[in-house]
Amino acid sequence: MNQEVKKLWIDVLRSGKYNQCRGECKSSTVPNSFCAVGVICEVYRELSPNLKLEWEYGNLWDSTFGDRYPKKQEAIHAVKRWLGITDTFRIKYKNESIHIVDLNDCEKMSFEEIADILEKEN
Repeated sequence: MNQEVKKLWIDVLRSGKYNQCRGECKSSTVPNSFCAVGVICEVYRELSPNLKLEWEYGNLWDSTFGDRYPKKQEAIHAVKRWLGITDTFRIKYKNESIHIVDLNDCEKMSFEEIADILEKEN
């Protein structure tokens, strides 16, 4: 994982800038609410003004090239490339590989707790 981007993610999770939601990357009902993965997607969107990355139905979509139907997977792949990862947002937790979304949604961890785990990840 790109250590500079990882640090940015950790800092933003701890910043209090975003509210936490569960069950979707970005809440469709509560303003400024994201899951832990949604937070880094939103930061990437904010830092990429030349791209047409938009939130719709709780997911980040890429319509940069004017496709009639925006592409969800291309947006997620761009975020993963920026982070320097090739897998699906998995990290070590309790000697297991776990998806960060599961820490957010299933384990119901706070952004602070997820930031602590990310910080320990190599």
